[in-house]
Amino acid sequence: DGHLIELKNDKLTKPNEIVKIKNEGMPIMSTYPVKFGNLFVHFEVVFPKQLTQTQKTQIAKLGF
Repeated sequence: DGHLIELKNDKLTKPNEIVKIKNEGMPIMSTYPVKFGNLFVHFEVVFPKQLTQTQKTQIAKLGF
């Protein structure tokens, strides 16, 4: 239907993490009124091979 879904996350996103969003998936056709299944979002996190000194400093400030 084209509507946007905003994802909010206060935690670190881990590689291959999957988040379930209830009632935002495909319609379940045998229901009336039509109900919707769950939407699963799979995060593929790609880490950089190198960091600049500035980037390293900024990450260190985050406490990791």
